[in-house]
Amino acid sequence: MARLKLWNGVFQSCLQCKGIDAQCYSYCRLIAANAPLAVRQAKKAIHEGLQMDVRTALRYEVECYNRLTDTEDRVEGTLAWNEKRKPVFKGR
Repeated sequence: MARLKLWNGVFQSCLQCKGIDAQCYSYCRLIAANAPLAVRQAKKAIHEGLQMDVRTALRYEVECYNRLTDTEDRVEGTLAWNEKRKPVFKGR
């Protein structure tokens, strides 16, 4: 219950900040620029992981990552990083 009250307090203070919309859109653009499969798996790991104990959640996070190791987007991300260019993700 204390965590919820703390979270609600943080959320309420954020709502009172000026420019919160711009900041939210900035975060959304930053997330959307990543590989769609990776974003989907990260969201899944966060959502499901919050329902688990820490040890199980960490294992689940690794499991979600391991599903991405054979994707074209992971290869593209690695190549783009090595070539110092922006990746072009295809969602595969």
